[in-house]
Amino acid sequence: MKRRQLNDQTDLNNVNRLDRRRMENKIQEEEKLSNGNDCLRRIAYAILSVFLFYAFIIFLIMCSPTFRLHLLYMHYVRIPFSNASQPQQFGMTGTRNFMVKTSDNEFLGAWHVLPKSLIPTVDDQIDFDNSLKSGKPIFIYFHGNSGSRASYHRIEIYKRFSSFDYHVVTVDYRGYEDSSGIPSEEGLTEDGISLWKWTKQRSGSSPIYIYGHSLGGAVAVNVAARLCDSDECPKGVIIQSSFSSLQEACYGHILSKPLKILPFYYSNVLNVVSGEYMVKERIRGVHCPILIIHANQDAVIPISLAEELYKAAKSRPASSGKVVLEKLDDTQLGHNNIHRFDRFSDMIRQFTSTNL
Repeated sequence: MKRRQLNDQTDLNNVNRLDRRRMENKIQEEEKLSNGNDCLRRIAYAILSVFLFYAFIIFLIMCSPTFRLHLLYMHYVRIPFSNASQPQQFGMTGTRNFMVKTSDNEFLGAWHVLPKSLIPTVDDQIDFDNSLKSGKPIFIYFHGNSGSRASYHRIEIYKRFSSFDYHVVTVDYRGYEDSSGIPSEEGLTEDGISLWKWTKQRSGSSPIYIYGHSLGGAVAVNVAARLCDSDECPKGVIIQSSFSSLQEACYGHILSKPLKILPFYYSNVLNVVSGEYMVKERIRGVHCPILIIHANQDAVIPISLAEELYKAAKSRPASSGKVVLEKLDDTQLGHNNIHRFDRFSDMIRQFTSTNL
C-alpha cells in the first residue's frame, strides 16, 4: 500500500514537473514572440521616422527659401570660442587679417598668408602690401560652405601653398564669420570680384591664380568668367571637389540617396534650384588654363560631376588654354583632404610653372 502511494506520488511529481516545463517553454516562446514583435515595431518606427524626416525636408526645400539658403550655405556653422580676425590664434604666422569692402557696401573678413620665404622672425616688420609685388604666384582661395577661413582643413591648405612659396589671399563670403550681409550666388560672385580687385591693385606683375574648393569652385568659375568678359583673366583656375550645377550636386549628394527612388525628386523637388550655380555653362566663358582635381571616393560630390565639368571645359575654343582633370584614387582624401595627396604639390607646381 505504501509502495503504491509512493509510486502515485512519484507519478504526480513527474506530471507536475512536465507541466512546469511545458509552462516554462510556453512562457519562453511568448517572450521570444514578444521580443520579435518589439523588434519589428522598432524597425517600423525607425522607417516611419526616416520617412517623416525626409518628407519634412522635401516640404521645406520646396516651400521655404530661407531653409534652402541655410541648407546650401550653412553660414551659421561657426568654430566655437574662436575669432577669425586673429589668425595667430590658429597658428598662422606670416598672416594678416584685413577687411574688404564690396561695391554694394558689404565688409568681408579676409586673410593674406605670405610665402614661406618672406616670413620674417618678427611678424610686425612685414610690409604685406609690397610683398604681393614680389613676383611670387598669388592664390586667391575661395572656400566651400560652412565654417570660415579659419577652418582646420583650410588652414592646412594655406600652409601647403605657403610652403610652395606662394601667397594666399582668402575671404569669408558675406554672411560668414565676421563678414556682413546675406549669402547668395550673385553676392558671393561680387565678393570674389572685390577680393580680386583688392589683390590686383597691390600685386604689380605677380601672377594671380584662382583656386576654389566645393562651393568655392563654383564661385571661382563665376568670378573667372566675369573677369574674362572684361579681358582680365587670371593666370589659371584650379577647381577642387566641385560640381557641374547645384541641382546635380544636390541629386548626387549622399543624403539624397534615399530620395532617388522618387521619380519626381530631380524634376520637381530639386527644380527649385535648377537655375543656380550653372557651373558647366559658365566655365565655357573662362578663357585661361583650368585644372580640375577630384577624389574618386568623394561621398559628398561624386566624381561624375567633375567629369561633366571637364567635358564642358573641353568644349571651349583651343585658344582658351588647356584643361586637365586629375582623378585621385585614395580613400583617405574624401571631399576635404585632397591637399594631403602625395602628388598634390607636383600637380600644383606643374600647373603654375607651365602657366606663368
